[in-house]
Amino acid sequence: MNAPVVTCAARVVWLLLVLITCGTLPMHAQRPVLTDTGFTGLEGESVRAIRPVPGGYLNYFYTNLSSTVPIQQAQFHLRFSPAASGELVSVQAKTFPQLYAFVEPGRAPVVLQHRGSGPLSEQSLVFEGPNAAGNNLLLQGKLLNRRAGVDQERLRLVMAPATSAREMVNRLRDELRTCVAQLDSLRQRRLISPACYTTLRSETEQELLFWVGGLLMAYTVEENRPRLQFHLPEAALKQVLAQLEQTFDPEALRYRGLGISVSTAVMKNHFRAKGWLPTAEPVRHWQPYAEQFQDIDSAFGDVDYAPAPMQSLLVGHKLLTALALRPMSDAEFATILADYVQQFPTSPYVPVLTQALLHEQAMAAASATTVVAGATTQQELGHYDATRGQLTFAPLAGLDTITSLASLVRRQFAGRPVFVDFWATWCGPCVAEFRHAPELHAFLVQQGIEPLYVSVNNANYRAKWQAFVAQQQLQGSHYLAPKAVQESLTALLARGIPRYLLFDAQGRLVDDDLPFPSTGEALRERIRQNLASH
Repeated sequence: MNAPVVTCAARVVWLLLVLITCGTLPMHAQRPVLTDTGFTGLEGESVRAIRPVPGGYLNYFYTNLSSTVPIQQAQFHLRFSPAASGELVSVQAKTFPQLYAFVEPGRAPVVLQHRGSGPLSEQSLVFEGPNAAGNNLLLQGKLLNRRAGVDQERLRLVMAPATSAREMVNRLRDELRTCVAQLDSLRQRRLISPACYTTLRSETEQELLFWVGGLLMAYTVEENRPRLQFHLPEAALKQVLAQLEQTFDPEALRYRGLGISVSTAVMKNHFRAKGWLPTAEPVRHWQPYAEQFQDIDSAFGDVDYAPAPMQSLLVGHKLLTALALRPMSDAEFATILADYVQQFPTSPYVPVLTQALLHEQAMAAASATTVVAGATTQQELGHYDATRGQLTFAPLAGLDTITSLASLVRRQFAGRPVFVDFWATWCGPCVAEFRHAPELHAFLVQQGIEPLYVSVNNANYRAKWQAFVAQQQLQGSHYLAPKAVQESLTALLARGIPRYLLFDAQGRLVDDDLPFPSTGEALRERIRQNLASH
């Protein structure tokens, strides 16, 4: 499904990603870019640049403080003020693959070019402009920043043959040097700036630590050890971890604000808690709040093992995530936030959280005015109204008595087959599949199948869930599953989400593990076969 990279003689569609310092370049420098009228599929789609909190981390979940613009005439222009030393930003849109770009103030725009007219992918996109060569290494996943099934397995194969801790560390360093050599070459040829080189090298080092840390964390579970095939005993693996943590310490200042560094910093605390890294017994200040964070961090209490300056950053980061995902009540959040501000009044997250709260309150007030009368309980079945660009609700008899997905399907969709998409706003793979929603919806309608999107977000997230569905323009029915329904799905969703199901017209579950929408014809053929045989 990926569009091939075409020759320079072919027609080219340009998407401009203009990342400039506000006020640094005069307005006349922002010249229009040639566009192609054949590329109209993304008109109006929102594109956002998520930036790290100054002095803190990138937060992929809380996006309301990011710079967001619509695509218009096949272009978008994002304007903000990068940090003086440059920064790594995450560029997100419904139909985009995962993108990062290093940007610096006072330089020409960074340009993201889409070649061809097919779907957007890592193969059909290319960066141009300042530091393009470095950004393209990121785009192509050449800096250990690909999926777990690729880079983590690559590093497992590097680690497995080692017969001593020293050999394993040296093998990993050799692998890192292979990746960094690409950056060295670009720096020597002056194709990237010194700041870009430093940032991308630091990101690559933390990617290595993240993947290796994940493998070693898996090793702490006995049943995982046979598939890892490590020849070293646990004591030697602890030495490997200690050496890597010392060399690439995620708590070091040079790693702040990167795409992966908050994950490696959190992982370091988990290893401390498991006894894999030396640590003193902590004061349990944040452990009492672990239950409130359970839905977004099952080991939140491990943050107590971090030194105070890191607690300031990590708890602030988690509070910002909690504000986005609503794992707790407003009263509980207010209590924890007050405690946080008292503990760390000068934290860089305090002003960010204050601004975010004001934004959330305004958004909740606006959302309350868009709900159709009758939608007054947690159990609501919504429908995306394309004309109004929002979810609408209407009273449905008996909805409050539903305690399982099957009863919902039988009662509300009697006589119609139903395609079910389990998802959550915090699930990156779920959201990535939404780029295929338009063609999937067209197929389902043609087949007389009702699309039902079931969100497993926390009930406190209702307003944000509504806004997110509207932003994604997901046509079909929508259901924010209450606690009783989610509990009934525990076994079904044990392997996680996204998960896709098919019910026939009699309300019988005929397939509980459909292929992903991104598989295209494979999914469509599976649905046809299921309905033909029932």
